Amino acid sequence: MNTPENKKTARKLRNHPVLSNQYIENKINFQNYYLKLGYDISKPSPNNTISRFATLIQVIRINKSELSESFIEYDTKFIGGSFQIPDNEELLLLIFKEQFFCKIFTTLRSYTKRKESFYRKRVGQPFEILVGLE
Repeated sequence: MNTPENKKTARKLRNHPVLSNQYIENKINFQNYYLKLGYDISKPSPNNTISRFATLIQVIRINKSELSESFIEYDTKFIGGSFQIPDNEELLLLIFKEQFFCKIFTTLRSYTKRKESFYRKRVGQPFEILVGLE
């Protein structure tokens, strides 16, 4: 029905930060369900507690040798294994703040000048988080 109340609700949804086009512009993909994203291994539903939207708050250029084993384990552990970071690789450490619960999580990405520029220009902007084949 095309009532004034429905129009008002539709307008709110269009302006809602999660549903707006701003999120569609920035996406970050994860191939697996990483524990750092909030996946609860005891509840095997992929949509259970996964963060879906987050704001990029920092970009740091770093070498793998500068990262502790504990951090690498945290950042690379997913259901069924761990991502292996090649030795001596220069990386980008991206720090995100989950949009609704203010949870912080990181991700490591291989370094290129182009990727660094891309992410640095988007600090402070929201990203949609895509996991697996979404």
